[in-house]
Amino acid sequence: MSIERHGIGGSRAELVWDAIAWHDQSDIAHSKAPKMVLANAGVAADFGAYLKLMKREDMIGALTTPSRTGFVSVFLDAVAVLAKREPQAIGNCFVTDVGHRTVTGFHFKNFCDAVQDDPFAGY
Repeated sequence: MSIERHGIGGSRAELVWDAIAWHDQSDIAHSKAPKMVLANAGVAADFGAYLKLMKREDMIGALTTPSRTGFVSVFLDAVAVLAKREPQAIGNCFVTDVGHRTVTGFHFKNFCDAVQDDPFAGY
C-alpha cells in the first residue's frame, strides 16, 4: 500500500519512509530531521532508553495504557518468526559475517543481550 493513497506525499512521505527504514538505527536517525530523531527516541524508549529524561507520571501513564506484560519476549519471538521466514530481509553486515565464519568464539553484544533486563517488566 502506498502512502500517497492516504494523501501523504512529497517530503512528508519521505519522512515517513525514513522513520520506518531507520527507526532502529540511531547513528543514521540522529543525523536526519528532528522528527526522525524523535521517532528513533520513541522506539529506544520502549526498551528503557531515556528514562531519566521522562517525568515519572508520564512514564507510568505510557506504560499502563497498553499492556507491557512480556513485551520483550513477545517482541523477540515475533522477530524470530520473521528471521526464520525471511532471513534475507533482516539485514546484515559483512564484517559480522566474516567474524562468525573465521574467528573462533566470535560473539559481540547484540540487541538481544541489550534488552535482557526489561526495565518495564513489572508493568
